[in-house]
Amino acid sequence: MIVKCRLNDLSRVPKEYLEFGPDTLGTGKLACTPDRHYPVFAHRVTKTGTAGWYFIVTDNHYLWWMPASAFDVIDEAKPKGWIEVEERNGDKLWSYPSLQNWTVEEGIIDGEKAAVNKYFSEVDQDHTFPSTERLRELNKTVMQKLKKEEFEEQLKQAKENGWEVPEKPQELL
Repeated sequence: MIVKCRLNDLSRVPKEYLEFGPDTLGTGKLACTPDRHYPVFAHRVTKTGTAGWYFIVTDNHYLWWMPASAFDVIDEAKPKGWIEVEERNGDKLWSYPSLQNWTVEEGIIDGEKAAVNKYFSEVDQDHTFPSTERLRELNKTVMQKLKKEEFEEQLKQAKENGWEVPEKPQELL
């Protein structure tokens, strides 16, 4: 399953999607880049179907529950290794088996190496999980745009600092 970030402005995310406290590092923005594609490591939906979350690796490099309302589904094929479980509260969870154990989920969120390794060992064994090559190709354009914006910001700062800048700096790209 692959999703594409549609927005990262936290104020545009409905309240019911903020149950898991999405990764922002206090910035007011979700730690995802608009137009960037992300592989989904698990998917959760409330029993009412009104809210959902994707377990993705954020731009801050955390595996975290992020509000589904901020993403568009690009490839809805769930990995073959996922199982569907109805949790005690009625929510539906699709994930690899070890995430069904709440101690593994909490361990991943807390950054515990053993929990992360346990879950990723299941991911690594599933050949239906989206490939790195496919994601790299999907993200090629957005990454080029980000590099260009970053380069232009660095160029602006260099000029403000009085450094000598080539006449056609874009040729350095």
